[in-house]
Amino acid sequence: MAAAPATADELDGRIAAWLRKTLGVDIDFAVNGALGKPEGLSLLRRQQERLFVSPRNGAIAQLQAVWDRFLGSGPQAPDK
Repeated sequence: MAAAPATADELDGRIAAWLRKTLGVDIDFAVNGALGKPEGLSLLRRQQERLFVSPRNGAIAQLQAVWDRFLGSGPQAPDK
């Protein structure tokens, strides 16, 4: 049986434990601030307190669309 998706607090604890184990440092990781960017790009959604991420193929397609909009709205490269 798969584990339930993490809450922001659970994710914060996992990240802090990983940093402590891997780097030997105690850091108060601001997970809610870090979650804002993927949530704003529709790569992460919250259902009640649980966090869900897009499947890999959907995330890749979403990021490609973001880049396409970004690059398409900027100056065009000169033709060669």
